[in-house]
Amino acid sequence: MKTSMLKMKLLGIVSACILTFGVVNSAQATLLPLPNLVLPLVAFDNTGTTKYDPSTGIIETDALPIAVRFSATTAPHFINPTAGSEHVFINVKVDSSGNLMSGVPGDDLVITGEVDSNGDGIADYAGTLLTAEVLEFGFQNDGTNDLYNYTFSVTGGALAPLYPTGNVGLSVISELSTFTDFTVPFTGRSKGTIGGVPSVVTECKIDILGTCVVEKAPEESTCNAKISATTLKYTGPTIYGALVELIGKNEGYASYSTDLISGETILVSPEQNGYTIDGRPGDLGSKLSVFINGEEELLHTSCSVPYTVGMPAPINGGSSDGKGSKDSDKGSKDSHKRSRYAAKGSKHSYKESEDSEESDKTNDHVSSNWMVVAFVDKLGEVVEMTTSEPALTCEIPANRSSTVLYGFTVTNSGHSVIDSADVIDSFGVVPNSPLGVLNPGDSATLERTQVISEETENVVSVTGHSAFATCENLTAVTVHQAEASDSDKGSKDKGSKGSKGKGSKDKGSKGSKDKGSKDKNSKGSKDKGSEDKGSKDK
Repeated sequence: MKTSMLKMKLLGIVSACILTFGVVNSAQATLLPLPNLVLPLVAFDNTGTTKYDPSTGIIETDALPIAVRFSATTAPHFINPTAGSEHVFINVKVDSSGNLMSGVPGDDLVITGEVDSNGDGIADYAGTLLTAEVLEFGFQNDGTNDLYNYTFSVTGGALAPLYPTGNVGLSVISELSTFTDFTVPFTGRSKGTIGGVPSVVTECKIDILGTCVVEKAPEESTCNAKISATTLKYTGPTIYGALVELIGKNEGYASYSTDLISGETILVSPEQNGYTIDGRPGDLGSKLSVFINGEEELLHTSCSVPYTVGMPAPINGGSSDGKGSKDSDKGSKDSHKRSRYAAKGSKHSYKESEDSEESDKTNDHVSSNWMVVAFVDKLGEVVEMTTSEPALTCEIPANRSSTVLYGFTVTNSGHSVIDSADVIDSFGVVPNSPLGVLNPGDSATLERTQVISEETENVVSVTGHSAFATCENLTAVTVHQAEASDSDKGSKDKGSKGSKGKGSKDKGSKGSKDKGSKDKNSKGSKDKGSEDKGSKDK
């Protein structure tokens, strides 16, 4: 996916109105009452900057265009570089109170790039996409996230014919802004959207705000003492109305009647102290039987096999088909013991006859049904996933995947009822879309969970349908990946070098080749001498 940030929310949409253009408004000192902007909508990203120089009075925005949406029935199309360049440039001049004075020599708004609108690999719009002259400017000081909006008169560009009223509006949010007033310099990031100003304003108006939350495993996420309790997330195919039973080999029993939603359901209960299964004051033992509607998967819960937060749970016995160790004899025996265990209560120790077999061997097979979210070892140490606060952009660790929860809040910002709203992102139709009726001012939030392993930009669009009109909006949420630290690189190099160590190459080869072969050849059939020397050398 394209690695740039778009977060577009139409700002300052306070009432439905028809704007009058043609004269620069030199008294504007608040956000403009922009109408609901219409297609095409062009979004630009958060890597852009907005800066102001009081000595010249010029406020300048330089950003990267991300995507353009031409139709309510089609997905947004990415804007790519043309001749190595893609830009959104905005330059206007204001006075020390923030009132618009004029534009600058040349174009006040310039968008460059290219767009393949039908997916045939050929750019349908390329080069200068849009040029325009400023008509109005507004602003709002809102802490570190300041707001600016504009209207422009279109003067040219490949997209110009698609704006039949000849005017466009633009909304900008500037994160990490140092803006206080227009008497001193300030800087900040920039992202936003550009759309047409309609000749007739409709009542259908809709906004969408995207956020992300990252689940991260701690640095030390693998157990090194016996596991007493654990929390599991379901990652298998969705099953509705499932019965899940968990039985620890030593201690612990839990039962759930629930829907298992793939990638979302985390089994916890107060009876298990907020975990999926809790065997304290003892431990679960080396095996954990997990039954879904009576079908068993045997997880390995001994630390001799990596049991790691944020990773799939290891399967006991090397079975990779999701059914664990399940031959007919053992299945019959486990079923009998499960019934006996349930009858005697959760404090009963569930013992298998093969107690001597702890299965403490390296196991490369992992469950496709369960991911480890947290565990408590026998020493009482809690190891669990942490979650970030909801944000417009998120970061995942270098060289690791993370679970990202996307949230999309849809708001009816108009004055008419929206009968339904379709929400689509880069991964497809967002779960629980379409939304039902949204009265004016109402909001609804949809969520999607994805495992992300690289820098990803998730573009999401919403289409609202009212009795009289259709309205659209789009935004995007970027997940960045942190750069690997020098210590990570050093550790990786050192580990790689260590695996080619002297032990296997020098000592082993020397002992078996020099001593063993030499003694055997020189002594012939004198087994004793050969045997003694071999033992001594070894």
